[in-house]
Amino acid sequence: KAAKKATSEIPVVFSCVDDPIGAKLVKSCEKPEANVTGVCDYSPVFEQIELIETLYPDVQRIGCLYNGADEDSIFSANLASGEALAREIKFTMYPALTEDDYYDELDKALEKCDALYLTDDALVNAGLKETLKQAKKNKIPVFAESTELVEQGALATCIADYEHIGYSAGELSVILLRSLKTVSQIPVEYATDCIPVINSDVQKSFKLTIDEDILDEAMLIKSNG
Repeated sequence: KAAKKATSEIPVVFSCVDDPIGAKLVKSCEKPEANVTGVCDYSPVFEQIELIETLYPDVQRIGCLYNGADEDSIFSANLASGEALAREIKFTMYPALTEDDYYDELDKALEKCDALYLTDDALVNAGLKETLKQAKKNKIPVFAESTELVEQGALATCIADYEHIGYSAGELSVILLRSLKTVSQIPVEYATDCIPVINSDVQKSFKLTIDEDILDEAMLIKSNG
């Protein structure tokens, strides 16, 4: 933001910005109108849904628990829904506004899903312990939007490869330095290289066998505590 404020002529390339429009760096990601472009690191929801299907090829119904008043969670839930539907997986959203709402929605979800998907927000975090307890009791795997939730006991997620994000931002800088394109000709890019994060403790408790090629590229972690 400081760089954008300081100049309207020198190109500014960002990396690891979650929401460049919300941060008021650009008005359009498809065609930046000023001197700013870069690489966005928004949570790779598409790859997270793909991971669910990869680890559980027979999954037919995913239930998504999220804070219905949190704009980021709503956005993530909608993106996840679109990706699941594209894969012909039924995706049911269970929004909640209070902790009591959350536990009611959790009960509904566990009755009707093969897997749970959790966004990373305050309401989900508040109900996480009970979610994991009830999901384990019902033998339902829990996938999450963030590494932090996996560290606390969810099975798995996907995260952006930040080395690749940095490299991509560098490539954009080179293009601009060589005057091969102008900023308005370079759309904001999104992270496409992602790393699976798997809680090995939870994997063992579910007696889940994971292909070696996935484990070779995955980050394996254990539950906190």
